[in-house]
Amino acid sequence: GYAGDAVLIDMIYDRHVPDGTCDQGATLFRFTTAAIPSAAVARRRHAGRDLLLDAHRQGQRICVLACGHFREGDELAGEDIANITLVDQDALSLDVV
Repeated sequence: GYAGDAVLIDMIYDRHVPDGTCDQGATLFRFTTAAIPSAAVARRRHAGRDLLLDAHRQGQRICVLACGHFREGDELAGEDIANITLVDQDALSLDVV
């Protein structure tokens, strides 16, 4: 991927060691996903979710640039999100959304 790879960000969010990872790799994964930069990414998700949900409840038009897998909007699954526009340069990320 690239620096903002949505798959990598999902790994940081979920903190689940990928299947088939060796013991040394699992240790490294747990260390890096618990590090301060990874924790900041996770906090950013929660802050973004709170802003998004508040704006959505108020019926505001929302544009999410570099949306990745749009995990901030997971709680909106099944709801009408016609007021939300999602933009990302990665077609694979948009396929996930």
